Amino acid sequence: MSTPKGVPALRPQSYSSLEPIAAHVRARLLPGRSDVEHIPGLELFERLDEYSVSVRGANLRLQYGVENLPSGLEAQAHYSMDEGAIVVVLTETTYEDLAAGTGRALFTVAHEIGHAVLHPNELVERRLANVDSQALHRGTVAGHKPFMDTEWQANGFAAAMLMPATGLVQLEQAGRLDARTVAGTYLVSLQAAELRLKVFADRRRELLG
Repeated sequence: MSTPKGVPALRPQSYSSLEPIAAHVRARLLPGRSDVEHIPGLELFERLDEYSVSVRGANLRLQYGVENLPSGLEAQAHYSMDEGAIVVVLTETTYEDLAAGTGRALFTVAHEIGHAVLHPNELVERRLANVDSQALHRGTVAGHKPFMDTEWQANGFAAAMLMPATGLVQLEQAGRLDARTVAGTYLVSLQAAELRLKVFADRRRELLG
């Protein structure tokens, strides 16, 4: 596991717990898509308002938007009190890259959806406390374990949603389980495919339940 880069999450996660959560979101937002089909990033982004999360016993819908963000940020998930929703925001450049099908933009969107799905309580609490929601991915709190880290969790979610373990099994059975094939199949970067394959090789039984 990597060094924590976010803040402590309210709940721990593991590779095995993230896999079914990611599969559920994938199936809800893109029904009928097989586990060896890539996710169309723009369609995923623009269907976010069909999903909701539970916060303090109430359902909050997800929303999406394109707007300017502080320098260095490509995307952000935050709680909007005006909208009463968890909003995933992209910069115009990231949105254009997503429309163009770049792997980096696709992973960025999936990562922010991970925050929206896994950390809605954290996002709401930080906004109500007037703490900038950027703290989820610019944490300064040290000492927590990676499985409690908001950034680690969002990255794990994104990899599982974009490259499902069950899909990797199917590629393996077809004799096509290598990083370039995974990158080409799921339209992700070669680096993302390599990292996912390492996790799959190390934790295969855990990912497949």
